[in-house]
Amino acid sequence: MKQIQVRKLRWRPFELHLSELFESSWGAIKSRAGILVSISDSEGFEGFGEVNPIPEYTGGAAFADVSRQFNCLDSENFGLSMFDFSSKGSLLAWNACKMALLDAEARKFDLPLHLERPAHSRFAISTNGLLADSTLDRTLTHAADLVSSGYSTLKLKIGLKSLDEDIETIRQIRAVCPDTKLRLDVNGAWSLETAKTAVKKLLPYDIELIEQPTDPDDLESLAEVHTISSIPIAADEAIYRNSERTNQIVRARAVDILVLKPMLIGGIRETVGLAEWASKYEIDSYVTTTFDSAIGVSMAIHAAASLPWQAAHGLSTGEQMLDDVAITPLPINGEIQIPKGLGLGISPDVDMLETVATAPWQEIIYG
Repeated sequence: MKQIQVRKLRWRPFELHLSELFESSWGAIKSRAGILVSISDSEGFEGFGEVNPIPEYTGGAAFADVSRQFNCLDSENFGLSMFDFSSKGSLLAWNACKMALLDAEARKFDLPLHLERPAHSRFAISTNGLLADSTLDRTLTHAADLVSSGYSTLKLKIGLKSLDEDIETIRQIRAVCPDTKLRLDVNGAWSLETAKTAVKKLLPYDIELIEQPTDPDDLESLAEVHTISSIPIAADEAIYRNSERTNQIVRARAVDILVLKPMLIGGIRETVGLAEWASKYEIDSYVTTTFDSAIGVSMAIHAAASLPWQAAHGLSTGEQMLDDVAITPLPINGEIQIPKGLGLGISPDVDMLETVATAPWQEIIYG
């Protein structure tokens, strides 16, 4: 695809709220602070991106770091050099700009983003239902509701309680949903010894995969769990520490699956490129969101539509959002529709954005 000549860069901070507190082993969130980015050329073709960092995934970079990057922009030329790469948040800010740039290019040249990869494109994508409830009763009720609404894959957040408590939850989910695919997300909470015990105790429960069983900074433990486990192991947080760590995980075949977050990787092309490279080492990939706005979720949908693996992706987080910058893409019968329009196929809704925005638009005009 040809590149556009950037004429205007705009950005605006926002805050989205979750319907209830979301807890995992790395912390709890009730809202998501982010920045919406708009890029347009001299003909008025406009594209959108966003950034809403989770420090546990983004090397400690928080919203304040990214906001500082935009507020201190070099306004002479559009490009990498306009950000301060000696401080936190620079890469995340640039990723948002790349996302907006790709969206603007696709709109200008009449192309939906996923159709850059036509061999793999389809109309809808299977997604997992997310279980992260505080009590066992709520978890079981939620699991049954998700299955009755059409989900064939459930993802259960574990690691906050003891292993025995988590296994009891899994046992009861299996009793309620015996035929549903069940994947577990530990978010790095287990020690090596706990993980080794867990993969043995979990064998009777037909687990599809286990995401990030051990500390994301401990590649050796991750690889050891993978070696002994007959349940497929996925790397999530570990691949966002740095590019060299990702390289080591893939080349060592330390996992079976990569969990890819386009917002953190840098966009659709980068996500697909990483997945295709990993596949040469017989490692599969699937896409998940990071409680993004409708803009980020749409990018993740396009990225997922560009991957060949038919397993469920993690694209249902919109169900946890109380508000948004645009109409939130939501699954129907366990599948999420690929936006049909050009580019991302979605743009911010003026009224919805006004409700969640925390400051006015700021802009830079080039040329």
